[in-house]
Amino acid sequence: MDRTSNIGRLEREEFDVLVIGGGATGAGVALDAASRGLRTALVERGDFAGGTSSHSTKLVHGGVRYLEAAVTPLDRAQFHLVREALAERAILLRIAPHLVHSLRTVVPAYSLGSALFYRIGLWLYDRAAGEAAIGRSRFLSRAAMLRSFPRLRRKGLRGGVAYYDGQFDDARMNATLALTAAREGAALANRVEATALLDADGRSAGARARGCATPCTGAGSTCARGSS
Repeated sequence: MDRTSNIGRLEREEFDVLVIGGGATGAGVALDAASRGLRTALVERGDFAGGTSSHSTKLVHGGVRYLEAAVTPLDRAQFHLVREALAERAILLRIAPHLVHSLRTVVPAYSLGSALFYRIGLWLYDRAAGEAAIGRSRFLSRAAMLRSFPRLRRKGLRGGVAYYDGQFDDARMNATLALTAAREGAALANRVEATALLDADGRSAGARARGCATPCTGAGSTCARGSS
């Protein structure tokens, strides 16, 4: 991905889609648009994955945090959200094993009620994953918890529940999305800040931007134009 060449394209060509921001969402949108045949440009005023996308939880999880919202009020929409996230996790594990791997997580329980709650909830999590499950949850005794985590607070500890989710290299995945978008024909440039949107006949027709040697401090300008 040649930055100088791409900046030249931003100045010369017209595009159907301009994406402002080169985080995971922006790079993903650019890839989706370019792969559909749209003339696509993306500008990022800092580095790709330099903001929110480099400060994620690093988890490719199946929506375990939504499970309580699905079960407690019996919300079918939330349960479908969990199943969709689990299916997407399985896809990532299959197509990007160099970026995503399984991660064992353990939740301590300090009452019999919480132990039962976690165990039933994570059993449902396994069931929702079906064949896409990457490991089955199981109850761990108090002794097993302390062997693995000797610094846990011992008073009241009843045991714990182990379950599996996915973990990934978020910045590397972001870069992979950007590179794949470029392979599909998108023009992407970092250290380019969009400073204004251009209108024509009441419709957005492009954007004015400036190139920066360091994030957002340089001078000079370029222009990405649109056809609609």
